[in-house]
Amino acid sequence: MTYDYQDNVRVYASKLVTEGGTSTFSNYRVSYVYQKANQTVPVTIRVKRQADFVIQNATSVLKAGGKKQEIRATYKNIGEDPVRDAVARLSIFKPFSSTDDQAFIGNLEPGNETTVLFRMDVDSDATPKDYGISSEIKYTDVNGDTVISESMKIPVRVEPAAQSLVLPALVVIILLIIIVGYVYKKRQNKA
Repeated sequence: MTYDYQDNVRVYASKLVTEGGTSTFSNYRVSYVYQKANQTVPVTIRVKRQADFVIQNATSVLKAGGKKQEIRATYKNIGEDPVRDAVARLSIFKPFSSTDDQAFIGNLEPGNETTVLFRMDVDSDATPKDYGISSEIKYTDVNGDTVISESMKIPVRVEPAAQSLVLPALVVIILLIIIVGYVYKKRQNKA
């Protein structure tokens, strides 16, 4: 800590004047003297034991317009306490949707990990890019309290929808029919 403190006070008066039983100072002045100080003070910090989680790895490359595509995420308990009845949950936003946005983890001891699977739909007009889907774990701690972990991001890459070959094939077939018809008509006119 660095701070200023009052070290001394200087009082000055030129004389003491007494009138009618009351004494006062003439030319009364006060000046304060301050000093700077540095002091080290120990601060005790206690870190509460608890469960804590990280996502070890996630495999999630999705196609725009795809249905029930898989997102796998591995959660690891890096805290000091075990958890019971843990459930991983996703916070979903556009362009994603799902009816399978929760996955049961169960019990997870410190240092252990488990992989869960979510199924996700992606809008057909989704912009191909990298996204981050928020995930959290709801669990019962060692005291029997229900706790929700801090939010963690699952990286998700959305790729463009697979190009359909139906339209190009249809165009080629129509062109072939036109060419065959033209050739047939020309032969009919010659004959």
